[in-house]
Amino acid sequence: MGFLDFISRGRRQELELVESKALPEDADVIGFRNVELGQRVYPSWLEALYARDADVYAAINHRVKTFMSSGYSIQADSDKVKVWFEKWLADVSFSVILQDLVLNAGVFGNAWIELVYNANKTKMVGLDHLDPKIMDFGRDSNEYIMYDKYNNPLYYVQSIPEGRIVPEDKESRLVTQSSPRLLEGTGNGLKLEQDEIAHFTLNTPGDTIDGIGWIEPCYNAVISKCQIEKDWAMAMKKAASPILVGTSGDEKHRPTPTITDKFLEEMKKSKSTSVMSLPYYNKVEFVGADIPSLEPNLSYYVDKISAATGVPKPYITGSGDKTPRSTFKGLNLGYERDTKQLQAKIAYDVRVQIFTRLSDQQGFKEVPYLVFEPPSIEYMDSKADRLIGYASAGLLVPDKVTRNLIRSWESLPDEPESVPDIIETKPKETEKLDGEDPKQ
Repeated sequence: MGFLDFISRGRRQELELVESKALPEDADVIGFRNVELGQRVYPSWLEALYARDADVYAAINHRVKTFMSSGYSIQADSDKVKVWFEKWLADVSFSVILQDLVLNAGVFGNAWIELVYNANKTKMVGLDHLDPKIMDFGRDSNEYIMYDKYNNPLYYVQSIPEGRIVPEDKESRLVTQSSPRLLEGTGNGLKLEQDEIAHFTLNTPGDTIDGIGWIEPCYNAVISKCQIEKDWAMAMKKAASPILVGTSGDEKHRPTPTITDKFLEEMKKSKSTSVMSLPYYNKVEFVGADIPSLEPNLSYYVDKISAATGVPKPYITGSGDKTPRSTFKGLNLGYERDTKQLQAKIAYDVRVQIFTRLSDQQGFKEVPYLVFEPPSIEYMDSKADRLIGYASAGLLVPDKVTRNLIRSWESLPDEPESVPDIIETKPKETEKLDGEDPKQ
């Protein structure tokens, strides 16, 4: 069993970034990080809300699907570098890893990726997802995160699940620390070095490096929503099973205790198909509760989920909404911009934490970029119209690079080498040129 087999759980991946990891080796950092602790929600509780609340589940999944709807490519000056990185991403199933990366970012706010090397630690050969519920930063005896001289976490720790036996060759990595961010965070853990982990975050306000995801900001609202749904379900159950109430006697026929007890026993034996004959002064009826509709009361809480995740409400509920078209268009535009911002952040961190190491190992002189396509179909349509207009006006020559870029957008193969670099096009005749009549 290798080290990867022990510390990893499946083939998933990472998420976001630690700012100062972009610093060069000769950087001279003067400032220092704040070490104060803040009260946060345990990662295992966040996962439980994602798994058990339908609206949270729908919102997070919609964000992930929107992110993954954009293709990506490698941008590099050298064709050799571009081809090598494209093959490496394909070999490690990067598209699958990327999807899990965004999912973990949304649920936990943090994602942790093990950088997998070959046996002699000279080449990075893969990426593997680590469970955010048992990952933490290296901390001192006061539970403060420890940093190196560049303000990066000194090392990382993976908590050892109860009952797991640590292989002898990994015993030198054992550390003991209390982890306030983890519910299962006190006890033994495995120490993981900086060059073995890529850590990504969704949002990191202030000086924190512990990311905030999409669920935590609406955590209190979702808990209240779940309780309301539970109470409403219990009320509906009672309403669906009304109580059988019997009235014995009236002002002229006062029942004796014996008659009342006998009447009660008969009612207990009754079923929905029972038939009984009673004197006119004895009455039987069903009494149930009047339960109001749940939807108006829960709308407020769904609004909170929409605000926290950035997903327009109709996408969460999956039904028609009374939001005016113009308002929804603005919400959708903001949603797309938010997705583009997240793509840029992840692309940057992949380059800093993964591509830089790969380029070093391969001896490449440049570090390529991970470039995402626009996430909006409407944006692509409008861009296509603009490109047609530019080409028709003679402002844009359809060179081979542009043609192959369009082919990549449409998932078409590159054009054959026999096609000339520039396709000659016949300019359209115009009625007037520079204000002159062409007929003159």
